[in-house]
Amino acid sequence: MNTKKSIMLVGVLFAMLLGLACNLAPVAPFEGLDLYKWNLVVPDNEMAVCGNGSPFKFFINPSATSKNVLIYFEGGGACWDFKSCSGKTGIRGAANPNGLPDDYMKDGATATIMSPFVWREHPLDDYHTRDWTLVFIPYCTGDIFTGDRVVAYEDPTGAAPDLVFHHAGHECVMSVLDWMTSGPYAGDFDEIPTLLVTGSSAGGAGSFLNYYFIRTALGGRVNHGILLNDSGPIYPVEDRPEYPDDLSLLDGDGPHTFANYPHSVPCQRMVMSSWGTDSLVELVLQDIQDDDFLTAMYDENNIGLSLTRLLSYKFQGDRIAHTQFTMDEVYSAYLYERFFPIDINMSEDGMDVILGYWQEEQQLLIDLYDELSDVNGNTGYYIPYYRPFIGSHTVCTIASLGTVIDRSIDGTYMYMDVKNYIHDLLDTDVPMSKLRYVEHPSELEVNGPVPTFVRDIVEQLSGSLGI
Repeated sequence: MNTKKSIMLVGVLFAMLLGLACNLAPVAPFEGLDLYKWNLVVPDNEMAVCGNGSPFKFFINPSATSKNVLIYFEGGGACWDFKSCSGKTGIRGAANPNGLPDDYMKDGATATIMSPFVWREHPLDDYHTRDWTLVFIPYCTGDIFTGDRVVAYEDPTGAAPDLVFHHAGHECVMSVLDWMTSGPYAGDFDEIPTLLVTGSSAGGAGSFLNYYFIRTALGGRVNHGILLNDSGPIYPVEDRPEYPDDLSLLDGDGPHTFANYPHSVPCQRMVMSSWGTDSLVELVLQDIQDDDFLTAMYDENNIGLSLTRLLSYKFQGDRIAHTQFTMDEVYSAYLYERFFPIDINMSEDGMDVILGYWQEEQQLLIDLYDELSDVNGNTGYYIPYYRPFIGSHTVCTIASLGTVIDRSIDGTYMYMDVKNYIHDLLDTDVPMSKLRYVEHPSELEVNGPVPTFVRDIVEQLSGSLGI
């Protein structure tokens, strides 16, 4: 072979090898999106709309260094009548009733710094998710991400026309999952080593109520699935078929008692009828209809109990956790204040009554998680007592300051704050059986309550003086 032909052959081989090398080169993650910044996504789904009928939007903050994914549900109230769905009740009503602007997650916007989970450069808290891909699901449907109904709410004063409100929360969530599994970046979600689904308040409830659909949609893409519901409990209470439509008939002229019917039942009835959440129950039951064991355990009259058990048994390799304050004055008011006029006089001892109801049902939740932990070993909880901030509502909002549990339920000293708890929750080598914490309050907290650091100072001084 002459020299010229040899040079040509070498050139061809080199070009082939170069082409092969280019084909084998790793594709840049989320090509076309801004990495480590919030990118707007408008799903191609006409049914995914906010309360006012405007298009639903969500945001992704992609990572180039980690394939782990955090799905975060935004909090922000709930609504089921004209006043609360029109925005006239402030933070106690629907969040974003007029839809979502494109710059909702612009640098420094409130939503970007409300939680250490979504604030990558949080100055105090690192939950070990900073380098993950973050998917932020905003809240604009007033239905804790579960609704499937359009309602015309009447102005009780008659001054304004009916408010047509779209409770389309579930469809909005499904539009996010469709985008993740079949959209232009589906390949970037093909393998998710760890998936964490969480949110606070209404977002905590949304994370819990949609976790079944999230895990089913993502399926085998996920190696380790983790749920953390922050302060959005769906309590395991039964609405018995024999209860009348008007539950007050069970009380007569006297105050309500838990023996008559569970405290959460009136609220659950109201929102399920307003939001059309029966369709979600039907979807779950259709999905598990061929599994006699799962179908037998599902009680349509007790969604909190049924769904918690279903998640624990269906996804036995996942880690299911709950956190809230024992003295949560905000979510508890949503559950009870508007439904027990005979019991709750807010100008007198109304909050004591509300918190009494809350703590009774909180114990039901703890007992259920203990039961499932003993059987499946995949449930846990973190229940601090009190924090002097937004009525002890939400544990992972702004920062973890004031979330320390320093006395276990038997009163012995310990030290565990929510940041440590989340680190352990993400560490699959830590058994969930070890992640069950309830704070035993001191007398000062019970009678105050007072901030933890004040209580500790007083107790140290009392100890040194021998009091």
